[in-house]
Amino acid sequence: MTTSTNVMKIVEYSALDWNFNTSENVDIGYTNLLSFNGFDVVHAKIRSNEELKMHYHERHGGDELFCFYKGGHFKIRTKEKEVEFNTTFPVYVSFKDGEAHAIVNLSNNELEFQAIYSPPFCPGEVKQ
Repeated sequence: MTTSTNVMKIVEYSALDWNFNTSENVDIGYTNLLSFNGFDVVHAKIRSNEELKMHYHERHGGDELFCFYKGGHFKIRTKEKEVEFNTTFPVYVSFKDGEAHAIVNLSNNELEFQAIYSPPFCPGEVKQ
């Protein structure tokens, strides 16, 4: 169910449009209701024992915030370091414009998270 009013916008999980992004190896769930002037929100899943490939965003300023809301067993890699998580609690991770990153799902379950982009995501900004 998706509803919109002048003030409140509601998007239920079942209303997301899902696509598999082969270049980054990730399933992306998107709806136009979660796009605003200042930021964009997408839902993402990394399949079990798979990796979101190393990439960066060429955005000329801005941030990318990941919210791993179900927790999980995963590893985040940047060019400088690698951090492993194994938790049932939410984890928040942010990246600056141009900061290369990859996410490895070390679990037999899908790893689900939201990605918040500010400014909004623009096609062609992802570079490998």
